[in-house]
Amino acid sequence: MLKRLASSLVVASLFSVGVSGPLLAQDPEQETGQEPVVLGGRVEVPSAGYALTVPDDWVAIYPSADDAAAITDALSGIDPELATTLEAALAGGVGFSFLAFGTTDETGFRDNCNVIDYPTEGATLGLALATDTAALASMGEALVGEPVATIIELPAGESARLDYALEYPGVAAAFSAYYFTDGTTFHLLTCTGTERPDDGWRSIAETFEFLAAGVPPMPEGEATAAP
Repeated sequence: MLKRLASSLVVASLFSVGVSGPLLAQDPEQETGQEPVVLGGRVEVPSAGYALTVPDDWVAIYPSADDAAAITDALSGIDPELATTLEAALAGGVGFSFLAFGTTDETGFRDNCNVIDYPTEGATLGLALATDTAALASMGEALVGEPVATIIELPAGESARLDYALEYPGVAAAFSAYYFTDGTTFHLLTCTGTERPDDGWRSIAETFEFLAAGVPPMPEGEATAAP
């Protein structure tokens, strides 16, 4: 169980650094009732039981290893290099339920967020933080400074936040990971960029909400930005 907790954060971190660029993709098998391409605003992920809101100039997709080919096809005419990278990442079955990419900064990197969902197996938020903080040490010299772990209160309830930074040849990135749980599942929202914004992407984390059981997905075309 502890290994599962730690590996989720490591996967999210490495994916965030390794994949950033212009994004447009679709998952034709995703029966959410939404447009396959979401250009900012509130995004519902009924299959994972949550919703969140991304900035208006961000683009979100619903990734799936089974639909890697469809995603690659959608990207190939826009950014062939990213299409190849994303196909390889999704083919590994990393288990993201959501990906979102912002605008490119002066370094060519895009702020991006991803969500991984995995069972708590009885772990508390405190244990998840302690396990993942320890796991970051396994990244050796790539870890810059000391991670900062805190238990926080967000509109979705008691949550946790872990701030850290990683540096690899040619790229340095700051991360803020947010942990949400309904008691049985952890939803790990990891956001990254070359610089951490003043709020550490908390403005996105604050929009995370659990969808009520049995509530149907939002009708197609009705996704709206948060006020």
